[in-house]
Formats: sequence, structure tokens, C-alpha cells
Amino acid sequence: MRALAFLAALVLSACQPLPQPFRMDTSERQANRLLDLPTALGIVVRPVAGLPAPIDRIVAEAVASAIRDAGVPASIEGGNRGSSVLTGAATLSPGQVDTAWQLQSWSGEALAAPRATIAVDTNGRMVQADLQRAARVIAAAVAGDAPAAPVASGDPTGIAVARIDGAPGDGRVALKAALEAVLRLNRVRVLEPSSPESALILADVRLGTRDGDRQPITIRWVLMLPDGTEIGAVEQRNAIRPGQLDGRWGELALTIAEAAWEGVAALIEAMPRADRVLMGQR
Repeated sequence: MRALAFLAALVLSACQPLPQPFRMDTSERQANRLLDLPTALGIVVRPVAGLPAPIDRIVAEAVASAIRDAGVPASIEGGNRGSSVLTGAATLSPGQVDTAWQLQSWSGEALAAPRATIAVDTNGRMVQADLQRAARVIAAAVAGDAPAAPVASGDPTGIAVARIDGAPGDGRVALKAALEAVLRLNRVRVLEPSSPESALILADVRLGTRDGDRQPITIRWVLMLPDGTEIGAVEQRNAIRPGQLDGRWGELALTIAEAAWEGVAALIEAMPRADRVLMGQR
């Protein structure tokens, strides 16, 4: 028997009206500062290593907010091919948290490496005012050091499956390969993410809280033009057995990719000069 009829509930949101053959139910588009950028710029701030959740994300968001205040787009989620990535690591000491940061450009080049100390009160909590001060110190060091990626001219001539985030087991590899196979089967030209002529498909896999013998899963696919402009997003939702995806995805990866195709096709058709990404056409 085929792996389960997967993720039947498909939600599509896009930046412009879609062709009627692929019309689906719509939902409010999820806000993301980086995905909404008209150009491939910005900094993605990762949760801080060495801090417990949700403190790791709270500190990262404080830093991202300070970077935005400095005039550079920043977010703790999302990103595109032009985004620089800021990672932080924390070391706990009596009365303080020492943080070390590393900014890496879109091309992998190591850039700014600021450090900042955040005071901790007698109850073991970070002092909010000191966190904001430290965030401004970090922002000042990195805001002017994040270069832009090269932006392609003209319309894309192919699609690249750029990144699968959050997938357990071998999902990052299996789901990427499966969607590429489905794209090729439907005569979509598949390029490498590094190609300046490729539009990008990114996916985010999120597992919800287990409820008995079922666990909700959401997969969000986003299509972006080479310059970072988001065309739209589709979401697949269903429930699986807890742990079902912890190992090899196998045939299930192809089932998911096939189920996603209708929504992905709608996004592709919403691209300018969508015909250029089809094999045999230029």
C-alpha cells in the first residue's frame, strides 16, 4: 500500500491573482520581513547556542530588532540567497552572560565577530535594559558589514530547491530530491541554487505537539524570484504517527512532493514569464 495519502489540506497564499486552473482556498499570508524584501538583502539571526529555550530566541530577536533599528532588515526566521547569517554562542558566568557572535555572508565569508556581556540579576534573569544595550552593541558591529548578493537580471529560466528546514530523519535530502523529481516529471527545468537564473523553492517542516498516537505536521513551501521577491507560499497539513519521520522517509517523500505539486505549479504560473522555466522553452 502506498505511504499515506499525505497532507490533503493544502493552503495557498500568493502575491498576485493565480490562474484559474490552479485556484485553491486562500489564507492570510504569513508575515516574514526577509521573504518580503524586494532585493536579496538582510541578516538572519539564529537562536543563541548555550541558552535554554525560549531565552535563546528572545536574545536573538532583541539583536534582530536592534539591527532593524540600525536600518538593516533582520529576522530570526526566513531569509533568502542574499541573507547574511548571524550566529551567537553564550557562556554563563556568575552575574552575567558572555556572548560571542559571528556574521557570515551569503557566500560563506566570515565577517564581523562582536562580543557582548549581558548582566544577570540575583534571580538569574537577564537585565532587560542591559540586554537592549548589548543588542545595540552587536547591531552596530554587524549592520554595516552584511553585503548584498548579486542580483540576476531578467526572468528566471529554472527552479532550484534551495533548502528544506526542520525535517527530521533524512527528510532534508529525501524531500529535496523528491520535489526535484516531481518538477522534472512536469517538465520544469531544475537548476542549482547557486545559479543566478534560478528561482528558489524553500520548505519549512514543523511538527506539532503529540496527541496520543497522532502528531500534526505542517510543510510550508515558498517560491522566490532570483532577486529575493516572494511569489507566494503553499502549506500542507496532516497528522502522522509520532516518530514516523525520524529515520528514512523513503516513498513518503515522493508522496508529499506529488501532493505539493498542484500548489507549487500555481506559484510557478504566477511568476513573470513562467514559460521560461519549462524545458524546451526559453
